[in-house]
Amino acid sequence: MDVEGFDLKVLASNDWTKYRPQVVLAEVLGSSLNKLEKDPVYNYMATQGYTLFAKLIHTCIFKLEE
Repeated sequence: MDVEGFDLKVLASNDWTKYRPQVVLAEVLGSSLNKLEKDPVYNYMATQGYTLFAKLIHTCIFKLEE
């Protein structure tokens, strides 16, 4: 689902205690690998227990830490 720049709002609306998918894809525009740690989506996913698994051009793939 493409939410056109509202990725952080959509992610924040999830009940992470109830719904914990193994993999989450989110669009991150304008962030190189060097600057991802400053991106709000990246940081939010880290607080939910997810690590960056891979990055495509505009898509980050986060994997649930085990």
